[in-house]
Amino acid sequence: LAGPLANLGVALVMGIFIRYFLLPSDLYITVLITMLLMNIGLGLFNLLPIPPLDGSHVALLSARVRIRHPV
Repeated sequence: LAGPLANLGVALVMGIFIRYFLLPSDLYITVLITMLLMNIGLGLFNLLPIPPLDGSHVALLSARVRIRHPV
């Protein structure tokens, strides 16, 4: 869970910066919103239960969907 939680944690920090520390420049706000959306997307993508991704090791998701690797 470290990868997806790190992405969602960074998204939370970006959301706090957007909410409480609004900077006067539109460029800063655009960069913060882009970082927020990218980290949310990456965090959710990492939770997919596909074996190379972190979601294949998460017990909640991998208990329902098992994809076996040929050994």
